Amino acid sequence: MKTKWSVEEIELLKQVYGKFKRQELLTYFPNRTMKSLIYKAFSLKIKADHSITHNSIGFTNHNCFTVPDVYNSYWAGFLAADGCIRKNGFDINLIQKDKNVLYDYAKFLQYNNPKIYSKLKKGVPNAVSYLRVASQQMVKDLKRNFNIVPEKSLTLMPPENLNEKCTLAFITGYIDGDGRISITKKNNFVSCGITGTKDLLSWIANNTDPTLKLYQRKKYENICDPRTYRINVTRKKAERFLKILLSITELDSVRLTR
Repeated sequence: MKTKWSVEEIELLKQVYGKFKRQELLTYFPNRTMKSLIYKAFSLKIKADHSITHNSIGFTNHNCFTVPDVYNSYWAGFLAADGCIRKNGFDINLIQKDKNVLYDYAKFLQYNNPKIYSKLKKGVPNAVSYLRVASQQMVKDLKRNFNIVPEKSLTLMPPENLNEKCTLAFITGYIDGDGRISITKKNNFVSCGITGTKDLLSWIANNTDPTLKLYQRKKYENICDPRTYRINVTRKKAERFLKILLSITELDSVRLTR
């Protein structure tokens, strides 16, 4: 038999719903289930950050991107390259062989029990693994500190007001997410390729090597969008470029080696 909600319970629900994780929230209502709390909050049209209440205990630090530093700048750059921003959170999609990177990202988010999903994606021969994160706070901080917004592929602007280390960390993360670095074993031929918007790549060049040239991509079988640009750098210039990024030694433990 359903127990009628008291006026006191309703007032308490309005005060705490969306501010605590599930286990904590239930301590305020020992005679209610989480399902009943969600239904009642919905019926009362309580506006709250559901990314907090709906996540299990030990989920995440919602302030990971609140104050820019070397580490969150790196992961913000990675997200700018390989993430999909939504209204209440974001997804990171990687091919399945890079699945372990998602666990590294989850570790940075202090996401102690992450759920990594796999799916087949149209046009991609290999299965894709993805991590889904729900956090309105992170979405706000990513926009405010790093200019990362929904539908960013053709509109992404560079971050503003980052210090030198955070700037290089962001660039490193962006390249790890969507760049190409290759070293030929036979003659140690080094090359690096980066794709992105004109504004972002111009910013990358200005903060590393202003002599780097941008090339507008040509449309090819609906794969390349002519609104995107590319930087290709090889040999000594590539070595100098990578040396600048490797100078941020704080990232040695997280930087990709692939």
